[in-house]
Amino acid sequence: CMPRILHYIIALRLAFPDTPILIAKYDYSDAYRRVAHSATAVAQTISTCDDLAYVYNRLTFGGSPNPPTWCNFSEIVTDLANEISQCKRWDPKTLRSPDQPVTPNPIREQKNVPVAQARPMALHIPTTATSRVDSFIDDLINVFLDTDSNLARQPHTVPLAMFLTSRPHAGTTEEPIARRPILSIPKLLAEGSPAERQIVLGWMIDARRLLISLPEDKFQAWVASIDNTIVNATCTRDDLETLVGQLNHAAHIIPMARHFMSRLRQLLHTTAQGNRRLHVRKEVADDLHLWKCLLTKANRGISINLIVTRRPSASVGRILAHSASAGTAWSRASHGASESQSTALYMAATS
Repeated sequence: CMPRILHYIIALRLAFPDTPILIAKYDYSDAYRRVAHSATAVAQTISTCDDLAYVYNRLTFGGSPNPPTWCNFSEIVTDLANEISQCKRWDPKTLRSPDQPVTPNPIREQKNVPVAQARPMALHIPTTATSRVDSFIDDLINVFLDTDSNLARQPHTVPLAMFLTSRPHAGTTEEPIARRPILSIPKLLAEGSPAERQIVLGWMIDARRLLISLPEDKFQAWVASIDNTIVNATCTRDDLETLVGQLNHAAHIIPMARHFMSRLRQLLHTTAQGNRRLHVRKEVADDLHLWKCLLTKANRGISINLIVTRRPSASVGRILAHSASAGTAWSRASHGASESQSTALYMAATS
């Protein structure tokens, strides 16, 4: 989902270099509780404790088959939202979701903030439609060009698609079992307004500056976890699993950083379980020090131009000459450095 969103943002900027791009995000409320298990699935998910048996009639959080199961539904809603968006007969003034009765005002950056320009990509992405909805499990993200037509229509496409594909809420006094509307109203109020800067799938996307960055709260928490592991030189398996998951999240935006996950994953393969302490060797600590630098870079922001599939901008001869000179600089600078530091220097020299 994230690569598709980033590529579409760059495609819009290439086609409309001076027009702002807006992002709106929508979340399902109690997503998994909306889907009932089949009788066979219910029989397969019974848990027992002493003389009690727990029967799961609905999707449960934490069940590994459940995200793709829910996606079977959410992707239908995504397709419907895109179809509604392109339907010329649809008038959002007369047909809209009751959960979004008023068109929200867009949140734009200051006019003195320059609009960053996109670099050509190696693939062509059509922009005949200046809006596109994408989804990841229970998050639906709408990216669209800042035009009068889009501002009138796009804030209503996803809420209407969600409303149409779900049983309408009968009201608090009529529902046999109390439930919330399927569109998360608190998150709608916080994130439903189209904005040039929006947190999407745990990352802050700045569509004006073409930057993607790790939010400050995540950055502070993850660095603190790394510092605690380095200082104590030990950690529990559970804590390490959490840290590996966090760093893997960051590696989606810095793909080459996955090289420095190897020793951390190797440490996870030990026989220690639960709260038993794992010893953090010097080599692992060196990798964690490097990860702090990488997270700092991610927190400051990385150009989306560097993440999408770019068109080569130099001849083979220039690339080889640059690689040769970079390799010489790396060889000199890395003399006496650790493996992690040497590889990091080479990544910096050749980027």
